[in-house]
Amino acid sequence: MDAEYYKKYEPVFGKWYITKQLGAGSYGKVFEIQRTDALDGTVYRGALKAITIPSSPEELQSVLDEDGLDRQGASSYFRETVVALNREIALMNKVKGHSNIVSYEDHDVIEHTDGIGWDILIRMELLTPISQYFKQFDTIPRQAVLRLGIDLCRALEVCEKYSIIHRDIKPANIFISDTGDFKLGDFGVARTASASTGASTFAGTVNYMAPEVFRREKYTASVDTYSLGLVMYQLLNANRMPFYPPYPQPLTALAKERAHDRRLAGEPLPDPVNASGPLADILRKACAPSPADRFASPTEMRLALEAVLRGASDAAPVPEAGDATVRAAAPAAQVPAADAAATVAAAPKAPETPDAADETTRLPFGQQPAAQPTPPAKAPAPKAEDETVFLFAQQEQQRREAEAAARKAEEDARRAEEQRKAEEARAAAAKEQAQRAEQERKAREAEEAARKAEQEKAEAAETPAPAGEKKISRRKMLGVIGGAAALAVLGGGGYAVYSAESSKPVAEGSCGDGLTWSISGAGVLTIQGSGTITGTPWEKLADRVTAIDLQASVPTIPPYCFTRFTSLTSVTLPEGLQIFGSYSFYCCVSLTTVTIPDGVFYIGNRAFGNCSSLSSVSIPESVTSIRNGAFSGCALTSVTLSRDCKVHESAFDEGVTINYYD
Repeated sequence: MDAEYYKKYEPVFGKWYITKQLGAGSYGKVFEIQRTDALDGTVYRGALKAITIPSSPEELQSVLDEDGLDRQGASSYFRETVVALNREIALMNKVKGHSNIVSYEDHDVIEHTDGIGWDILIRMELLTPISQYFKQFDTIPRQAVLRLGIDLCRALEVCEKYSIIHRDIKPANIFISDTGDFKLGDFGVARTASASTGASTFAGTVNYMAPEVFRREKYTASVDTYSLGLVMYQLLNANRMPFYPPYPQPLTALAKERAHDRRLAGEPLPDPVNASGPLADILRKACAPSPADRFASPTEMRLALEAVLRGASDAAPVPEAGDATVRAAAPAAQVPAADAAATVAAAPKAPETPDAADETTRLPFGQQPAAQPTPPAKAPAPKAEDETVFLFAQQEQQRREAEAAARKAEEDARRAEEQRKAEEARAAAAKEQAQRAEQERKAREAEEAARKAEQEKAEAAETPAPAGEKKISRRKMLGVIGGAAALAVLGGGGYAVYSAESSKPVAEGSCGDGLTWSISGAGVLTIQGSGTITGTPWEKLADRVTAIDLQASVPTIPPYCFTRFTSLTSVTLPEGLQIFGSYSFYCCVSLTTVTIPDGVFYIGNRAFGNCSSLSSVSIPESVTSIRNGAFSGCALTSVTLSRDCKVHESAFDEGVTINYYD
């Protein structure tokens, strides 16, 4: 069905109109929709997912002919799919409002009046698919992939709270907002809708499927962290899955089949081309063939990724396979893999231990069962009336152990972060001292050169010129002096010396349509023009930048734009700026003062986090949202905000005094 078909329902939900199609799949289509506020003409945009069951007259006829159903039986068949879809929509409503889950807004189920069929319309927030977002990078930044992993772990923590197993984590179901938050979408809607056509769930998701799901064994929520690990692996491996031929070698159907067989058989994953060490170890642990060797929970995986992002991987090592802390968390409820429509786990229960002859417990491909020792006598099963009490006591103990392990990991990470900050401060002080000594040396050399040139000029003026030889004019003499010696320029703390060539750019180029950038010999990064910053081509020169002059008209500082500019001491920001993306000035340890222009309304996650020298920041009344850790790890003692500003509880460190505009 195309846009014209669904336009018959306009205005959708009373106010919305379809403007264009954004995408299509076997389950339906996604459109951009918009409405205009009658009061002031403000235009609002959203996304509409439209699904028709059955998807076409041919699909209905196929059920009638091939399945031998009459029209009443076919109606009941498709109605069951619509009911299942409605349950999935109820899940979306349950988890909405979380910053890392695609926001569900409204839905409608409309039964056809002229035959068998239903149209399902779902209104959601408008986001950018990660497949489109990552096209801007020649090599996808590791920081962005780490942020994706951390954000999706947070989404899975919400799913864990409601005993939800997503079962379909893949790039097509991951999006990014304008503020740099990665979000998980499609809680079973696509899978359930595709099932109505007879399409196999294996066909669409085998690339990201855990081995136990593929073998149709029972599985837990660890299949979601497994799939997330594979998505991160692919992004860090030149968009190639494990065991694929390395890029740019051609990829054949046979090579893909062999790679899938090796992964599903349990072969350890090699390092991705753009990750090694602790990060590669985390991905291998997430994608361990045995569920018992994976992360016990999305929280545990998130803490490990956050430690790597902070550069403190030593503080939160990845536990070895079999480590008791890995299995400390209570296991999620198990779901039969053959149940293609179930995404909500049953009530939690203790993990099942299959007998040796249980045919549903299969070994990895090619592995023979080892000789089993004589098992010890089993403890007597609890009485039926005590079974519930026994079950909850066991789960409570497991929960306490998991929380204790998570607290220990957080404390270790905090200590490592403090140590890292202290080391960075010492390194910055040593660097500043070395720079000051070098400046003084150059100043002395410049003064000596100028003094010597002045002396030579005086001697030349006193010595008569030989007959027939012209005397050098004062203007030419000064030119010689200026070309031979360095120039000493008075600065805020003394004399800063640079060569006459220092004003020329040492690097320059484009950073977006209509935008240019350059870095001068004095370390000033200048961005000019008008448009949207779409890359960070200056990343390799970050440690040389001492000042940023944003002369360009840009609405957003993108995520990670100026991360770890360790020598940056001053920033000039333009009027018209509205958004600071996540981690935009993260860990700029020499930055002391920031004046945020009036008109900015959003400051993203850790935008100025760990700017350890930042002691003064001016935040205008226009700012209405300051996100998690935006100014954590700074040297701030007080800030002034608008009373309407929504501040995340961890946006500032404890002890920072918050004042309000009158």
